[in-house]
Amino acid sequence: MTSNDLPTKQAKTRILFVDDEEDVLAGLRTGLRRARKRFDCEFAVGGAKALELLDEHPFDVIVSDMRMPGMNGVELLTRVSEEHPDVVRIVLSGEAGSDLLIQALHITHQWLSKPCSSEAVIAALDNAVRYRSLLRSSDMLESVMGLDTLPSPPHLYERVIECATSPNASADDIAALVIADPAITAKVLQLANSAFASGGHVSDLQSAIVRIGIENLSRLVLVAGLLETWTPDVQIPGMSTEACLDLAHTAAAEAAKLAGPDIAAEATIASLLHPVGLILMATAVPERLEEVVQHAQDHSIDVVAAGRTLHGIDHALLAGNLLSVWGLPSDIVLAVVNSVEHPMDADPTSLDDVVRVAVRSAQAQLAEQIDPALLFAPLSEDLAA
Repeated sequence: MTSNDLPTKQAKTRILFVDDEEDVLAGLRTGLRRARKRFDCEFAVGGAKALELLDEHPFDVIVSDMRMPGMNGVELLTRVSEEHPDVVRIVLSGEAGSDLLIQALHITHQWLSKPCSSEAVIAALDNAVRYRSLLRSSDMLESVMGLDTLPSPPHLYERVIECATSPNASADDIAALVIADPAITAKVLQLANSAFASGGHVSDLQSAIVRIGIENLSRLVLVAGLLETWTPDVQIPGMSTEACLDLAHTAAAEAAKLAGPDIAAEATIASLLHPVGLILMATAVPERLEEVVQHAQDHSIDVVAAGRTLHGIDHALLAGNLLSVWGLPSDIVLAVVNSVEHPMDADPTSLDDVVRVAVRSAQAQLAEQIDPALLFAPLSEDLAA
């Protein structure tokens, strides 16, 4: 699937907004009128009413305040994650950086800070459901949407904590550690493009870390488990944990060499994130990943073709859904989704082609450590096709 194949029109998205202040809900209702052809919005005063509506009708997204009497946002979104795991959970709050918001990290996909323009709210909603219509044709949506973080190797946790809590730590120091792991990179970018700071999307790690703040990053890692342990039972068939991380890091290095200065940051990040879909399947639906890999081996095809044959989607699309829900910049998300497609040029200039070529170059370098079913067609074959 290429960027030209991505859905531009989707069924009307059902959004539930929750706040304890009628005036806030009234303002949202007014601001969202321009999007009424795309969104079917309902408004609940308080968490109890929100849960009642969720039990009565299906929703695609819930957007909740944090500090509410009776049932706060953490309690509400925890209930939603347990009872309606396929619903995208977004916080719209003025509580950025507070203990209450930090408590919500495990069960929240995106954060928007009050005051927030209607344009920013609409953009976040559009991004959150970009791939949803395609995933609805598969039965993996609930499992994927129930996953808030990706696993990461445990040794890196201690190193990042040590660096982040050092009084002399800089954004460059932390970025050098973070970029070694695609799961951590994704989460840091998710947080940077959230309520922890204002401004447009950021794509490079140094800017993301500066935006979050080293102190906040340290607290987030400690309290929210930003770096989850990659447990022994989370395995990608045909590729070790070390090989997966080597593949991500090698692809990022190749992209940095290939890309022009205008897209170098985006190409590096997207290449680093390209195996996220495999990690996601190994975490959320491991039996499906085993089935896909086995099908690829049995029919001498790669996992992309096998995934599309068995489930109508591939692992890159699953990654795109999660990264899009997390609010990562759309050009990076599209490059990850399109990383499995054939490059159009061996001397690439576009972001998508840089990532495609970088991934294949990394696979060629590490081919002996990876099952053939997980390898895409070699670059020469791609361009000859």
